[in-house]
Order: sequence, then C-alpha cells, then structure tokens
Amino acid sequence: MTASPDILQVRGLRHHYEDGTATLKGIDFTVREGECLGIVGANGAGKSTLLQLLAGCLEADSGEVSLDGVPLYKEKNKARPPIGLVFQDADDQLFMPTVWEDVAFGLAARGVEAAALKHEAVAVLKTLHATHLAGRTPHRLSGGEKRIAATAAVLAMSPRILALDEPTAALDPRARRHWMALLKAMPSTRIVASHDLDMVLDVCDRVLVMHQGNIARESEVPGCLRDAAFLRDCGLELPLRYEA
Repeated sequence: MTASPDILQVRGLRHHYEDGTATLKGIDFTVREGECLGIVGANGAGKSTLLQLLAGCLEADSGEVSLDGVPLYKEKNKARPPIGLVFQDADDQLFMPTVWEDVAFGLAARGVEAAALKHEAVAVLKTLHATHLAGRTPHRLSGGEKRIAATAAVLAMSPRILALDEPTAALDPRARRHWMALLKAMPSTRIVASHDLDMVLDVCDRVLVMHQGNIARESEVPGCLRDAAFLRDCGLELPLRYEA
C-alpha cells in the first residue's frame, strides 16, 4: 500500500516565554494526509504550545510550518493557517446563546449566507451525532457535550487539519468512550495532544513523545508506548493495558 503523503511539515520550530524560558527547542516532524497523530508528554513538555503555534494562536521565534510545502508563516505576511484548534477548556470557545449560533459563527466567517446559517449549523452538528444540542445553551451542557459543541464550531470553518488539546480530559467513562468513537471516525487529518495514552493507542496511527521542549521519540502506534523505561524518563507511565 502506498503511504499517504505528508501535508504538514514542521521544521526547526522554536518558542520561548517572555521570561526567556524555552518551550520548544527546535521541533521537526511531519503529518500525513488523513492520519491521526498523537502528541504525548508530561506537563510542561510543550504540547499545548505546539498546537497553538500550529493554529496561529502563538508566534514562533523561528522555524517553519508548511502546508503542502507552502510556508504558513512569512516574515511580513503571517496568514492564519488552515488548522482548527479545539482547546482543552471548551468554555474558551463557546460564547453564543445557543450551540447552533456558536457553529454558525464559523460558517458566517466562511461567507455562508445568513438565511442558510441555522440549516448549515445543524448539518455540521449532524456529522458529530449532536443535532440534539443545537438549541441548547452552551454553559448548561456537560463537559463532553461542550467539547463536541466546540469541535463542531471549529469544523464549521472547514480546517484542513483538526487539532485537539486533551480531548478526553475530565470526561466520565461513558463520555470518554463516546468522544473517542467520534474522534476515530472523523475522516479529516487530526493532531491530538493528550496525557491519555490508552486513548492515543485506540485512536491514533502514530505518536510523538515530547520531553522538555523536544521530540524524544516518534513511532507508529503502539511502538514506544510499550517502552516503560523510556516513558518513565519522559515523566510518563505505561498505558494501563500494558501495566503488569
């Protein structure tokens, strides 16, 4: 079988906080068309910072992010890249009176006519089996429902790549299973940053392990997620299914 082409290329990506602390120390990796790439690492490893850089929420100190070989960051013309980011805290992204209006906000940004906004918003929610949320008030939703609504709002903008930060965090077992099934079924290219290594095993095709602002190892799944000594050195533990 012919391997899928790389659509996202990241080379030499560096970033530091205002106090000078380095968060990324020269990151290099690629993302394949249609794959689900897992990014794992202990707190402070640089996962969230990396996703925010890819989505254009933060500015890199140096390095290059390219889509299909075309740089997304240029010195005098930094266009927001077609990478949609779902934050760990869905409340950071839901701000309209109803869920369908949150989804419609992204559709309007794409130029969808006002008369078609509600219909199109419900259609996006349907792809996530969430049409029942359309008229609900976001702040009254459960954690899992909020995450689905936030994802629908991002998908409404038709990103080429969907990036998700800790998508299963703070979900109960049933909501976690439901969310994982949705994530696995998505046809789009996905990048998932998570502490949930068992979720990464079930959903992702490939994994990058980050440690102190670097990529410590890259492998197909399960690959390095079976290596207890390596994971321990990176501040992680074996997935539950591999523990004795």
